[in-house]
Amino acid sequence: MAKFGFNSIYKFADDMTVVGRISNNDESQYRREIENLAAWSNDNNLSLNFNKTKELVTGFRKRSVAHTSFCINGAEVEMVDSLKFLDVHIIYPSPCTSTL
Repeated sequence: MAKFGFNSIYKFADDMTVVGRISNNDESQYRREIENLAAWSNDNNLSLNFNKTKELVTGFRKRSVAHTSFCINGAEVEMVDSLKFLDVHIIYPSPCTSTL
């Protein structure tokens, strides 16, 4: 269970996904959620597969804000613009656009 209200943790088989909301450019709750998850995994003798660990940042702002990548147990987490979640491909920014 997520410790912070705007974050969610989804588990399926041996996969886990953390979804966090970053508001007012404050990433602290999201980052702490990831740190708590890494510590919990370590405490329970579970290893994170850093070949499968990715970060996808999406947003609805008119101006994009740069987000810095972070490290878990000394390994840098790769930032990607697409990923596969429960057999659904998520791409950001979406290739679908509309014009009036």
